[in-house]
Amino acid sequence: MSGRDEWRALSGRQRKRITDAIYIRDAARCHLCHQLVRRRDASVDHVVPSSKGGPSTLDNLKLAHRRCNFAKGNRVPPLRPSAEVDGLAWFTDS
Repeated sequence: MSGRDEWRALSGRQRKRITDAIYIRDAARCHLCHQLVRRRDASVDHVVPSSKGGPSTLDNLKLAHRRCNFAKGNRVPPLRPSAEVDGLAWFTDS
């Protein structure tokens, strides 16, 4: 079962509990733009996208704004972004 299928197989209550735990673990910060995330704007991002075989495991799930997660799509972020790259800038270059 792919990461996407694993995530979708969870009940809404289970996804909310996982999202809440990730929200706390990640200190309410979007891992893509590093800004604070309001709960109503929160989403869980698969760092390695489920469409590319990324699992729905806690080490592959990070907090993100819905808009940042949508902008990232199924791309994999660079391992070491350049210091001058700001948040989502590299996602919008394509």
